[in-house]
Amino acid sequence: MGEFTQSIGALTLGVVFNTYMMGVLMSQFFTYWTNKNDDSVWIGLLVFFLFAINAVHSGTVVYMLWFYTVDNFTNAAIVTHNIWAPPFTAVVTAILAFIFHTFQSWRIYKFTGSKFLSIALIVGAVAAIATGLAAAIGSWLTRDRRKLAAIQPIVYTNLTLQTIVDVIIAGTITIVLTRSKTSFARTDRVLNRLIQTAVQSGCFTAVFALGTLFSFKFKPASFVLLIFAVPIGRIYTHTLMDHFTRRNQLRDLLSNNGNMISVPNFGRTSDGVHVTVDTIMMDSTSTPRDADTQTSTRKDKDQDYGSDITGNLKGRPDL
Repeated sequence: MGEFTQSIGALTLGVVFNTYMMGVLMSQFFTYWTNKNDDSVWIGLLVFFLFAINAVHSGTVVYMLWFYTVDNFTNAAIVTHNIWAPPFTAVVTAILAFIFHTFQSWRIYKFTGSKFLSIALIVGAVAAIATGLAAAIGSWLTRDRRKLAAIQPIVYTNLTLQTIVDVIIAGTITIVLTRSKTSFARTDRVLNRLIQTAVQSGCFTAVFALGTLFSFKFKPASFVLLIFAVPIGRIYTHTLMDHFTRRNQLRDLLSNNGNMISVPNFGRTSDGVHVTVDTIMMDSTSTPRDADTQTSTRKDKDQDYGSDITGNLKGRPDL
């Protein structure tokens, strides 16, 4: 193993992978902005903020690599010096994780109507961003990387909270969608894709959080943790943007002319959450039409239902 393998080598790997993920995000942002969306203003502002903060952070880590490898090419001792970029990385990661957790907690509330679970997830998200910012401040105040072990307890708490919230969110969404499956292949195909996204997002973010935790535990003074810590913010953003850009595709899968589909609906009753399945016939113009309209008329309240799974066919485009 070379002299700079765990410092410059690890940093280079983290920056390269982060740059690749930023390229993936740019394609997602382009897709979102070029497609017709009926999102509310706050979703549009959120997407712009995600673009801005990810672009700024990606530029920051490129500067960090330049600082250590070009500006201080002949100064081998510089690898023990902690500049402002790693603490900024911790701030960005904490913010992006908080946005992801709160958005998914809101979705879970819309799916289940469970205030307790949603509030618990929000509390976990707040605790995670608080400890993340505390870890960033501790890193900023520690200029010698060999002394970063002093902030290990805060970092452990932050990464553990992020992992727990990620796993609970992925597990909850997976359970809700699995229970919503029907006998209609097209609807179940949409649900399977959503379940796959939920599982992948929880697994990837958890893996990178645990990778950061263990690398910081065993190599706190090295740059090994940056292999995981630098790109984890891109992974949170990728999951959100995948949700925003895939909704039209999923709606298209449900909008099949002349075919009958089922759309799960979530309603709240005095006994808790009640899940029903609306059977819808798609007419020649891809407009949802009740299959029973030939013999009866749906109640007015049923006309307001849409699909809470894909962001719906008739309303709630933000979901």
